[in-house]
Amino acid sequence: MVEGFFLFAYNLEWFGGRFHTDPWFAVSWGGLPVLAGYILQTNRLSLMALVVAISTGLFSLVEIKTSRPYKALRCRFPTTKTEGDEEQREMLQRYEVILKSLSAAVLLLGIGLLMWRITSPVCSPS
Repeated sequence: MVEGFFLFAYNLEWFGGRFHTDPWFAVSWGGLPVLAGYILQTNRLSLMALVVAISTGLFSLVEIKTSRPYKALRCRFPTTKTEGDEEQREMLQRYEVILKSLSAAVLLLGIGLLMWRITSPVCSPS
């Protein structure tokens, strides 16, 4: 229900764009899906789920804060062969490294959580 609200509120900029901000992006596309998935699977909330949701929210915040200036620079320099300001090109490369590292970090987090889940003992309900 909440995810459905954010889907429209963020993308359609409802309420004068109040929910189309970086922090709300981090909550609605980073943290909330983790919490919703965990709660749907376990029918409870845990401290671990909150910590993972906060981390994915922070990953989303870094992604959105980095991708916007990266896209703007990429429009100015569509190929690496285009001549232009060397400082801007270096910044473009930095943003690219951040975004690629972030992608790898999210994948590794997911793999790590899966490995933890597979190797941890399963508790049977009392």
